[in-house]
Amino acid sequence: MKDKLFNVSFKRPAVICAVLAILLTYSSIYIGTLTAVLLFVNTVAAILFFIFKKYKKVIVFLILSTVSLILVITYQKINSIHKFCDKTIYGEFIVCEDTTDNDSYTFLRIKAANGDLPSGTFLEPIYNDNKSLKAGDIVSANIKIKKIPNEQIKTYYSEDVYVYSTVKDLDVLSKKDLFYSFIGSIRRYIKNAYLKYCSRSGGSMLIAITLGDKSYLSKNLDTAIRNVGASHMVAVSGFHLAIILGNAFYLINYLIKNKYLRFVLCLLSVILMAGVCGFTKSILRAGSMFVISSSAILFDREPDSLSSLSLSIVAVTLISPFSIFNIGFNLSVIATFAIIYISPYFIKAIQSFPVLNNKYAFPFVSLVINSFFAALFSMPAVIKIFGKVSVVSVFTNLFLNYVVTFALVFGAIAVALLPIAGGLTAFIFKIADFFSGVMIYIIKGLNDLPFVTLKLGETSYYLFLGVIIITTFYVYFKNRINSKGEWC
Repeated sequence: MKDKLFNVSFKRPAVICAVLAILLTYSSIYIGTLTAVLLFVNTVAAILFFIFKKYKKVIVFLILSTVSLILVITYQKINSIHKFCDKTIYGEFIVCEDTTDNDSYTFLRIKAANGDLPSGTFLEPIYNDNKSLKAGDIVSANIKIKKIPNEQIKTYYSEDVYVYSTVKDLDVLSKKDLFYSFIGSIRRYIKNAYLKYCSRSGGSMLIAITLGDKSYLSKNLDTAIRNVGASHMVAVSGFHLAIILGNAFYLINYLIKNKYLRFVLCLLSVILMAGVCGFTKSILRAGSMFVISSSAILFDREPDSLSSLSLSIVAVTLISPFSIFNIGFNLSVIATFAIIYISPYFIKAIQSFPVLNNKYAFPFVSLVINSFFAALFSMPAVIKIFGKVSVVSVFTNLFLNYVVTFALVFGAIAVALLPIAGGLTAFIFKIADFFSGVMIYIIKGLNDLPFVTLKLGETSYYLFLGVIIITTFYVYFKNRINSKGEWC
């Protein structure tokens, strides 16, 4: 029995780590004390496997031990914050994002710097003051703390916010936080550039797809974006990061020959982009996946997409333990899994058809397959969250894929050259504005079609879930047969 236990083969340790980390975090919400027990169990397992020289398994259980430790520390932090529930606390806080006004409230995200709350505690308090705050401002405030109801815990915890809060008194101090000020100034620079050199509608869309800030979009356009299934095109995700960082990495690889320096520059590029895009969970996932894939060159290995995705899930869990409850993160992971693991099998299958396997048809057919499986695998989550799905989402992806790419690339070039060339970049801004306008035209056109959305219930949820499970196992076993026991 002992020999069987210690000789179990881990063919995909990264995938095992990701799955177990998700299960560990999910179960901890319901049984918080379980995390301390699992920390002990995972640590003991790592020690035993080390004794028996099963080093791959040691790494797996060390990672799981780290996840367990982070959860234990996080729950201790939550308990220390909850001690202040129904009380008013005083402290100094860093403003993480510029305040944005909505019809009924002003969005404010702050992080504790000094005071009663543990340093680094995030809050998103109700803020009714007319003071406009900028990222990096340090404020002193009296804040009333209240416990989050159980039914909303997952939503708030997924954003690293562990209590309700209300600002009672707030004063802006003269000092600033350098990091958030720097990130905030870049975001404002990009917004001002688009609003100055582009049309109002085009600039608003460019701000949305570059920074994920939809506050400049009209209500009707925002609704149309959701109806046609284009939300992922507007909310900055791995797709946008791939376009911008892909070009940056190409330039870095071309100019820098030292692989270690290249990796450092790639890492700094990811951190900068993630910060500018607001450190959303989908951006953290995509950014960590980029870093993990780039690190493969340090060991002279080819990057493996599935392992990189799995390790990025673990990395985000270590940074923000309850990210698995975040809608954007979930959809990002699901769509990426479908594109890198499911789609390639079917794309490879079409190569046996000469009429499809040519330089003109193949890229289009590949895009169709990627769009179809990304939409299919996202369907259960969309049904569960919104209760309806877009029936034109696949067509939206097809129509918008290249348009968004051109808008992002030309927009990024114009913004980057603006400090050097000044007004001479106006023409490049106009090109970006043109593609942004095309995006709006396509979205509105699709939204005007009849039966754009379809309401679906619990039966549809389980039906799509079943199709996804069957498809995944089918591809898994086919890949296993084709690779003689190894699955990819």
